[in-house]
Amino acid sequence: MIFGCGVLACADIPKIPKSELSAIQKLVTQHKAEPANDKVAFDLAIKFASLGFIEEGWAVLKKVSPNYAVEVVKTYESLQKSTPNKWEYPFKLGFAYYFLDEDKKDFTRSLTAFNRVLEIKPDHVWTMGFIALLEGMSGRQKIAIKWCEKALAIEPNAMAIHALLALGYQKEGKLLKAVSHGLIVGRLKSEYALSGYEFDL
Repeated sequence: MIFGCGVLACADIPKIPKSELSAIQKLVTQHKAEPANDKVAFDLAIKFASLGFIEEGWAVLKKVSPNYAVEVVKTYESLQKSTPNKWEYPFKLGFAYYFLDEDKKDFTRSLTAFNRVLEIKPDHVWTMGFIALLEGMSGRQKIAIKWCEKALAIEPNAMAIHALLALGYQKEGKLLKAVSHGLIVGRLKSEYALSGYEFDL
């Protein structure tokens, strides 16, 4: 398979099952029809996040009311206690805690929840990406970069992780590395678009 001008090989981007794409499209439609519905927005953000669409997931998550985050915490803390080995519960808690702690710029609870996800599902690349994002937001760029590198060792064509790594290197003043990963992001964006992985929000 050839990419662009016929010189670069097409990236083997992560494949997303049709059922998951259909679920995202359904939630996108619901979200556009009910933009103030916190449950729909949260569910859409989590679906995006769990499949690697970090930028899209974060953008939708910002629209959710912090009051809804309180409900999410109550629900999923309880569910996590009763079913401690289901990775989706701490994954959702990670985002809810972020909402509640963002003003304090203290992401300890979010990071703890996401690390719990990795105890259950050690190769969950996108959880590593969110840990990297939070570490970067906390000013710990070197730690963020290490998480990105760990994620890319599992999934080399994870576009969102390359974007986070480019940002991390930029903040570290390593501009050549930042540009290199930025170029990879540009190439992968084209591949994602060609594969139908774009969403009209």
